Formats: sequence, structure tokens, C-alpha cells
Amino acid sequence: MANEAHPLDLERHLNLRKALSTVSSSSVLTIWNEAPAGKKISAVLNFLRLRFGTGKLSSNEFIDFGFCDGQHSLDEMRCFAGKRAQQAFNKIYNDKTWYAATKHKLLFDTTMKGAGLPVPKMQAIYDRKGRGAGYPLLTDLDQLNSYLNDASNHPVFCKPTTGLLSIGAFRIDGIDGDKLLVNGSHPYSADEVVNYISKLSPKGYLFQSVLKPHPEFQSLTGDAIASARFVILNFEGHAEIHSCILKLPAKGEVADNFWRPGSVLCNVDPLSGEIIRCICKNEEGITAISEHPVTSFKMMGYQLPDFSDATETVMRAARFLAGIKVQSWDVAFSDQGPILLEVNFGGDLNLSQLASGQGIMDSSFCKILRQSGFDGQLPNG
Repeated sequence: MANEAHPLDLERHLNLRKALSTVSSSSVLTIWNEAPAGKKISAVLNFLRLRFGTGKLSSNEFIDFGFCDGQHSLDEMRCFAGKRAQQAFNKIYNDKTWYAATKHKLLFDTTMKGAGLPVPKMQAIYDRKGRGAGYPLLTDLDQLNSYLNDASNHPVFCKPTTGLLSIGAFRIDGIDGDKLLVNGSHPYSADEVVNYISKLSPKGYLFQSVLKPHPEFQSLTGDAIASARFVILNFEGHAEIHSCILKLPAKGEVADNFWRPGSVLCNVDPLSGEIIRCICKNEEGITAISEHPVTSFKMMGYQLPDFSDATETVMRAARFLAGIKVQSWDVAFSDQGPILLEVNFGGDLNLSQLASGQGIMDSSFCKILRQSGFDGQLPNG
């Protein structure tokens, strides 16, 4: 957001949240226009097979996964699951009564702290219903305004209690005169920030200490935090890492979601912590790269720092959420070691598929589906 002219653009972020959380509609014409000459008919036929198959790919997903060029076999493509399929899968293998632990970030914080696991330090909570969990509690807009105007509370990282995709996340770095400095250099009055918070997330906001990145990432991300997304399969008391990706935010950004400009996704070997594939998004679409597009840092073969500690931490955490069989964890690489940022109820598995270039429905994933009662056709089980 620091790259935006207005990082607290309420209307844009409300629209963005709606757009990113909605599964896009599908269009055969979109595939036809995107496919190269000579491959249009085969691309459309493959799209229809996948659209109505188990993976339920949308036209945008078919394009993002690179299927228009005809370079993938049908067996390979059938291993990919679109967001429609992922939503259906979540209802099959995850216990919905555990959903709150992933949706409500204060409940997540309480659960992880109770388990003795590292999470960002909480400074205060804005919640009109008085849910403070022992932290300093702001229950109305006047208290929120006073908190923001107190220079001793800055810097502070702010995020919605029930947000998604980091929409609404921002950092207040200090006060300059009568203005709060948002994301480093954007001046806003406290009233403007209060209005943004109250309209974007009426259910509340969390205020956390600002994490500092691991020194090895500072040349790539500046003050922003890089995190790993671990997909964990957790079934019958046994947890295993299914995939791992590294999310690298652009310098000046406050979060690492792939929709943000300049973000890079890296597929990581879950055993060694070595980067084995990288992609970025530009005007030409999603492109595989070997070097960072801005710094030219050679990422292929790079060994993530503190990876064994991050793996140990996330595996410990996974066992405390036994009702969620497919978990997506975000683990920050900070100067204090690995920090658990959040866990998702299934999560956006497209990130893993984009980063790896491989479908999520391998034999391990399909085994979870079968054992959970899925009776449809699967590519690997």
C-alpha cells in the first residue's frame, strides 16, 4: 500500500476486498482471445473439461496457470484445483466449528499464546463489544482517536480483527505536527484514520508492535516482512508439510500478498528450505523468473534463513488445531526468529499452485479428500 497515492482509500479497499474474495465468473470467449493462434480450439476444449471437472477452474485461473499455450498435458492440468473446488473441499475435510480460530485474529492470538507459540506482540485492541483478552481495550471512537494521537504508541501495525488478504493493514510510523504518518510518509489526521478503521472493519482492529525483518531479507524487502506459507495436512494425529512458498513483498509495501504490486512468489523445497522456482506478476501476466526483478538478487537455490526453526514452529502449531485437516500458515521471518502471523481454514491454495507450477491434488492431498468422504473423481486417488 505504500506505493499507493492514498493508502487509506476506503472505497477502493472495500471494492478490492469484494473483488478478491469473489470467485471470478468464467468466459469461453476470454480463453479464445487469450490462446495463441492455432491453439484456440484445443484451449477452449481443455478449459471446458477443467471448468466442469473436479478442479472447477475459472477462465482467469486457467489463464494464470498458463494452460492456454498447450504445453501441459490434460493429466497435469486435472491436478489443479480452482477456488470453487477449494471452497467445496474445505467443507469436506475441515470441521466448521474450528473456523473461528482462523477467522478471528484475536482468538488466534489467544490460542497460540496459550500454546506457548510466538505471535506478534499485541499493544491494544479496538472492539466495541469489549473483547480485549487482557490487552488495553478501546471500546469507542473517542478512545481510538486518543490512542492514535498518543505518540508513545507509535510505531504500530494496524490490521482488521477479521480481515483477509491484508486489505486494511497499515503501519503508523509516528506523528508529524497534527498528522499521523501512515506507511512511512503519507500524512493523515487521526479523524481520517478513525473513519477508515470504523468503516472498513466495524468488528474491530488490532494494534501490534511492528516486526523487523530478518537481516538477510532487508536488501530485498526494506522494512517489510517476508513470510512463508506452509500448507499442512493434518489427519488422524499426523501432520505433514505438503508445500511451502516464500512471499516477498516489494520495498515500501506493508504486506506480502501477491495482489500487491511488485510482490514475488517462490516455491520452496519443504525439506531443505531452498528456493526452487520463482514467479512475479507484470504487464505480460505471471512470469517465471530466476532473479529478483528489482534487485537482481539470484533467488534460485537460495536457502531460507531460520527455515528449520520455522518448520518446527509451524508443525507444533498445527497439532493444536486438530479439527482443521488442511491448514495454510503464514510464518514471518523476523529479526527475532519465526513468528506465526495467521492460519487459514484451507487457505488460498492457488498461491502454492502458481508458485510451484504444479496442481495441489497430488496423492497426499487426494488421500485426505478420500478419507474425509469425498466420492467424486480425483486425478490421484
